Amino acid sequence: MFNSVRANGWEHTTVPIAALYSALSDESADIRTRAANSLGYHRRREVVMRLLSMIESGEPVARVRQAAFQSMGQIGDEVALDSLERCIAKEKEVSVRTTCAGALSGIISTRSSLLAIEALRDPSPSVVNQAIASLGSFNSEEARKSLVKIIDEGDPILSLRAISALGMTGNPKATEDLLPLIDVEVDENRLIEVLKAVTRLGGSTVSNAVRAVYTSTESDRVRRYALMALSSAQDSGAGRYAVDALQSEDPLVRLQALSIMREAGDKQGVALLVAAGLKQGTNIYARSQEWLESHPHQAILELALLNEFLRTAIAIDPERGFKLFAMAAESVNVARNTPSLLQVAEGFYRARWQALYGIGYAHDHDAEGILIEAVTDHDPRIRAVTVRSMGVFGASHFHPQLVGALDDNSAEVRWTTARVLGRHARTEDAPLLMSLLDDQHAVVRKEAVLSLGYLGSELAIDELKNMHQSDADPLVREAASFALSLIN
Repeated sequence: MFNSVRANGWEHTTVPIAALYSALSDESADIRTRAANSLGYHRRREVVMRLLSMIESGEPVARVRQAAFQSMGQIGDEVALDSLERCIAKEKEVSVRTTCAGALSGIISTRSSLLAIEALRDPSPSVVNQAIASLGSFNSEEARKSLVKIIDEGDPILSLRAISALGMTGNPKATEDLLPLIDVEVDENRLIEVLKAVTRLGGSTVSNAVRAVYTSTESDRVRRYALMALSSAQDSGAGRYAVDALQSEDPLVRLQALSIMREAGDKQGVALLVAAGLKQGTNIYARSQEWLESHPHQAILELALLNEFLRTAIAIDPERGFKLFAMAAESVNVARNTPSLLQVAEGFYRARWQALYGIGYAHDHDAEGILIEAVTDHDPRIRAVTVRSMGVFGASHFHPQLVGALDDNSAEVRWTTARVLGRHARTEDAPLLMSLLDDQHAVVRKEAVLSLGYLGSELAIDELKNMHQSDADPLVREAASFALSLIN
């Protein structure tokens, strides 16, 4: 199911749309796939028409067709439904039919819902599974009844997927359908899926049944999900249940709470999420070196939890997650003299990487100082993600730092910088990018070449012609040809 809160898409939307249209007819299937994927972030009917034209002209490569159909679903225009119907009925490649069944979830209409129901008849399990998931996008009686029928038929795998999809429909009647299944006597995996579904649906009608399960079960797993269901049902003391779920001593309680929050994309719990994440982070960041050496496994678990808090804040509402990101962006020095401590150091790195990734989307006025400091970090992975976040935040704020990053000793930093500069339409940066055309690393050369094409730099034409003819790497030669077509 397509989720707009995750679709930041800055690398795609900053590529000129004319360049993407041109790339749809490129000789390289890789270029066509990338272009079709990027066009999904341009939410216009004319984009769908271009993608349909490519499909109807007989695009021979399955992965290109997949990217095109996925983008149609992401755009969400009903004009794509005729083509999606033909895909589900006649496409020979199972992977493409599966993508088409998934694309229906992004086009909210009665017809789209009915096509997803039709896809349930497909002989491929992957298509059927995706069709069930897509039905979760439709708050319609047809979708609800189809999912209930699958549950009643009793296939252990399909019924679990249908229960999950029923919880995504938002249909109040779905809660009534699930209510008889909220019973401690039900198979544990099935009961947990039901609890997850009613958590998404909300509504107070399930409170008594969930309370009964919570108080009578001996399973910690069931109790964790029942807690979340009670919170969603706005049961008396729902706020306390939510606090229990995110601040519990049981790390699995917090992990499950974070997972459900990400799936739901609900911003209402962001303040609680940030507060609990700050508590989690402050706790581990205050640990002494001696404690880390004595309790490495606990430290690894706490850092993994912090990383989940960061991921969830980024997915749901990065603007309001800045305090959490800023705290976790701090550098922590950890001894690396044992295998366990190496894992602890890696845990701190992952949390810091995630925090710097999120800061780009937070757009807080204090973010600039954090990014400027991090771009000089000793770890090239940190420098690379910082450069990316500078691009997301707005490259114009960091031009001196980006110019310096072009000479970084890490190839990843150089190619990320080239990508950022090429997507911010400063034609005066063309000479800087040209300095990377003889870089020893092929990916750096490729990104510099593409960026020069996006900038439309006529200064680079001779160099690009030369690279198209003689560069040692075929991907660079291909990129040079594409860049020249953009400039010309």
